[in-house]
Order: sequence, then structure tokens, then C-alpha cells
Amino acid sequence: MIKRYKEYIQEALIELLNKKIIKEISITDLTEKAGIARSTFYRYYSSLDEVIDDYILSIFAKMRKEKSFNFNIQSTIRGFLEIFYDYREFFRLLVRRGLIERVQRFLFNVCYEGIKNLGRNSQINELEAYYYGGASSGFIIGVIIGDYEVPIEEAEKKLESLLIGDPKKTIEEIKTSRD
Repeated sequence: MIKRYKEYIQEALIELLNKKIIKEISITDLTEKAGIARSTFYRYYSSLDEVIDDYILSIFAKMRKEKSFNFNIQSTIRGFLEIFYDYREFFRLLVRRGLIERVQRFLFNVCYEGIKNLGRNSQINELEAYYYGGASSGFIIGVIIGDYEVPIEEAEKKLESLLIGDPKKTIEEIKTSRD
């Protein structure tokens, strides 16, 4: 029953976000759209922001459950891109409604955690996980915002080449190779 009420609330908020920015949506608007009492809303959430965060977390949980991660960088990249392609319209909606920071925070956390977990099996340290998490989330934001309409296979190859590259090259070697 809890899951069903949360789904009603989340679906109603997404419908309302298609018409208004979040600051224009009241709890009353949401509860009427969801067909629930205000007390039911407050039983599960204290704000509209929490609804969005919970929905985003449910996407992440679904990703972990449904996507196969073999704990190598290629399968992890593919799993991330699949979920973001699957939910592209939702993330674009959040960006259009001025909630890009939520999308960025979520993407960074997902990418960082995935890379950090990969690092346990390799030489990636925490600082590198931050770097790769930022690079990955930035790339995915570009895909979401920029209407980067390419097949997932092409996006996967581009992201993989950005992340894998040659990590042993120093900044000086990279600068020299550009000259």
C-alpha cells in the first residue's frame, strides 16, 4: 500500500511538473491530482523536493536491480547510460523546470559510487573517483540537456574513451602532445 501511495504522489508531481515549475505547485495541487488526502502526503513526505528525491532514488534502485553490472568499466558505463536513456524525458523535465542541480547531484552520486566500487578492484583512488564521477555526470548532463540524439552504443564509446584514455599520461605529456 505504501508503494502505491508513493507512486500516486510521484506520478501526480511529474504530471504537474509538465505544466508548472515546482515553486508554483502546492501540496493541495499535488494531493488533488493524486487523489489522496493531505495527511497521506505528509505520512510519506515533508516536501515536494522529497518526492523528487525519492523518485530519483527509486530510479537508481531500479537501475541496480535490473541492469547487469559485471564490475568492469564497460558494463558499468553501459548500465548507467541505459538507465539515463530510459528516463531521459524525466531528467529533461527536471532540467526544463529549473531543477538541474538535482539532476547534477544525482548523476554525480551515481557515477561516483559506481566508479568508487570499480576502484575496489583496481588502482582507482577516491580522488580519481571524484574526477571520473564529475566527468561522467557532466557527459550525461550534456546528453540530457543537449538533445544528443545518438544511439546508446555511440554515447557508450565516447564516454568510455573519455574515461579510460591513458591514465598514466601526465599533464605535461598531454600538453606536449597537443602542441
